[in-house]
Amino acid sequence: MTTTLQSRKTSCPATVPRPVFIYGTLCAKPLLAWALTGSAAHVDQITVLISPAKALNVARYSVHGCDYPAAIKKQGSYVTGYLLQPQTLS
Repeated sequence: MTTTLQSRKTSCPATVPRPVFIYGTLCAKPLLAWALTGSAAHVDQITVLISPAKALNVARYSVHGCDYPAAIKKQGSYVTGYLLQPQTLS
């Protein structure tokens, strides 16, 4: 199942962990595991925290001279990635 995301504004204080949309380079699970745990070998620990997702009305573009993409608003487009649901605020 893929979660579909649309941008929304909220003024809620951060008292519970909020989901984070991950796309591009961070969709490589070993890299995401390294970023979150400090070890690329911990893919099993992060797999339970992510689910497939789609961000609507944005398009993915390469950034000249950079190793990472950018997501820019574009009506009718979408970017696929993961929805990361952290377990803590830190």
